[in-house]
Amino acid sequence: MSKITRNQARSNLAAFAKQWQDATRENADAKLFWARFYECFGIRPESATIYEKQVAKIGGGHGFIDSFIPGKLIVEHKSRGKSLDAAFNQAADYFTALPEAERPRYIITSDFARFRLTDLRNDTTHECALAQLSKRADWFGFLLEGEPAEIAEESKIDRKAAYQVSRLHQALLDARFTGHDLEVFMTRLLFCFFADATGIFGENRQFTRLVQRSRADGKDLGALLTQLFQVLDQPRDKRQSTLDEDLAAFEYINGSLFAESARIPAFDHDLRALLLECAELDWSGISPAIFGAMFQGVLEQHHPHDKRQATRRELGAHYTSERNILRVINPLCLDDLRAELHAPKRTKATLRALYDRLPTLTWLDTAAGCGNFLVIAYRELHASKLPKPCHCAGAARVQRVHVGSLCASLPRRGRLAFQPPFRPQDSGASLAGGRSALQSLARAAFARHACHPRRLNFNANQVGRCLTI
Repeated sequence: MSKITRNQARSNLAAFAKQWQDATRENADAKLFWARFYECFGIRPESATIYEKQVAKIGGGHGFIDSFIPGKLIVEHKSRGKSLDAAFNQAADYFTALPEAERPRYIITSDFARFRLTDLRNDTTHECALAQLSKRADWFGFLLEGEPAEIAEESKIDRKAAYQVSRLHQALLDARFTGHDLEVFMTRLLFCFFADATGIFGENRQFTRLVQRSRADGKDLGALLTQLFQVLDQPRDKRQSTLDEDLAAFEYINGSLFAESARIPAFDHDLRALLLECAELDWSGISPAIFGAMFQGVLEQHHPHDKRQATRRELGAHYTSERNILRVINPLCLDDLRAELHAPKRTKATLRALYDRLPTLTWLDTAAGCGNFLVIAYRELHASKLPKPCHCAGAARVQRVHVGSLCASLPRRGRLAFQPPFRPQDSGASLAGGRSALQSLARAAFARHACHPRRLNFNANQVGRCLTI
């Protein structure tokens, strides 16, 4: 490998995505496609088994791995529009057939337009469009010279986001903008930050540009946000025909996240600058699971600092890292479900039985605080993608998911039921964090599927309280 920095890899991936945006044919283009992909990380063809590797299948016969780096990576490539689930199952079969010393940690599946990366050691899956590949360069850090990069939420960008949001929140408190109105405002902002960076508002960072166009002294920003939040709650056919075209370009966000009438703070130069710093972060690379940490500063804001810390401790609203959450929920419940899903003798009938059983499971976090355990549990269950035989309902079928009583309607594989809580806690701030995390996570996740996230029905009216017992 030649020495390539992460920033260089990011730049290389941007050029790579532009070069290959129109590729479609598996056999004609795939070999050169992957050779150019590896070059983004300084890997020469002779440094790895770039092209097909023949393996003996356990059930008899032979197969060909599209691209293979022993001990590190299997690539399975399909023509544009083909199923990445089928590609993953094929790669998993190859993995099993390999000698143990050659079995890789990572599997990449792609159809030119989409990339899906699975970390088999951490049992995590990440997916993005080809056009977004440069923004996901950190995912592929294991291809750079040196130690593999972990895909984890405890990243510098996550910490920076939490810090920037806490600065904005504290400045609003100092300006005497407090209480429920502050909680609602911060929840809406966090959703807008994610929506802006993940394509829900379009590809041109519409929200950030709207804030940038406001006056430098911030005097018109409050009115602009008031109007925006009203527009986001209006279907396109209900909007005023003379509406400013920059506002009219925003998609309708169904549900009631923007329905409640709540005050908007008055801005000055400094508050505008803090909001703009938050908006200009690349939120597409930030985990919604950190919302709990962001909202800790909202809890008990009227008390002195020492009492606020004590109150948060009583409420259980401390942020737990994703790594530690997974150390609890994997052996507790998720490992058994995954074992059923990936059983060697699985059949269509057994997969259907598992699919039908998922909605009957009850998930209880007895000290949910800001809901991080439930959000991660939801994400991991969604990431445990059921193979094609279980997709009988098709992309148009919608089921309901409850996290606490955080509620969202989810397509096809989303038959997960988190039951309503038995004992609500008093803090609306924890609820705000959990609600915004779930909605942002779900919309971003479903941007990968045929049902566009803008068309999903998010029922924020049904949001309840996180648990504390």
